[in-house]
Amino acid sequence: MSKQDDSDSQPTPFDPAYTQLFSYPKMVRDLLVNFVKQPWVNDIDWDSLHTLSPKFVT
Repeated sequence: MSKQDDSDSQPTPFDPAYTQLFSYPKMVRDLLVNFVKQPWVNDIDWDSLHTLSPKFVT
């Protein structure tokens, strides 16, 4: 498995919407808790979430 080179990736028209959506920790928590029915969601430390600053969403 090779690491994808960022220079080969292109931003999509959806990047601004995803960036805005995932900028709010409470929104991310609500999405995961209500839509991802997996046990690991219960193990997330919600207070440790923080925003990253990616060039674009892959």
